[in-house]
Amino acid sequence: AYAAHDAPKEIDIHECIEAALRVAGHELKYRVRIEQEFGLVPRLEAYPGLLIQVFLNLFVNAAQAIEGEGVLRIRTRPHAGGAVVEVSDTGRGIAPEHLPKIFRPFFTTKPPGVGLGLGLSICQRIIDRHGGRLEVSSSLGHGTRFRISLPREVQAQRHALDARHPLDARTVGHDGTRGRPNPWVNETSPTVGMVS
Repeated sequence: AYAAHDAPKEIDIHECIEAALRVAGHELKYRVRIEQEFGLVPRLEAYPGLLIQVFLNLFVNAAQAIEGEGVLRIRTRPHAGGAVVEVSDTGRGIAPEHLPKIFRPFFTTKPPGVGLGLGLSICQRIIDRHGGRLEVSSSLGHGTRFRISLPREVQAQRHALDARHPLDARTVGHDGTRGRPNPWVNETSPTVGMVS
């Protein structure tokens, strides 16, 4: 088992994905078909517990976005010495006016009482902690795709910053409009973006 406070270690990204799928099973079974396309990606230095948290959040969000039956697709491939993980679903999609806001803390399109609107903000912060990039594209009525790019090794500068300012739910990350910068992250860091 992995804990969120683990030190960075060499991991198999596919093991983190499989661990998150096991935890999310109750949300997915019976109505969401899982399609996996795993590439030959290298082992990465990462915080495994935190990556499992990211994948779990994306899988549960996908399940909640799918009305009735649908598909969750997970693809991995090598990229620039690291890896890319794409998580897409056939759910209801995200309205264009909401896309720039989805990484803001406490923003949610879910009904009252379903989530706090912190999940994607925390996911973004975790990926930034790795020196990676989290991108999203969506088509209303046709589904959503998240793309996570991770470097081969955790960037030393970001690791040092997080050692002084540890991750927690109060952290404010960049959003798509750059309206609320995180004081511990370089403002020019291209962490969150839109992908077409």
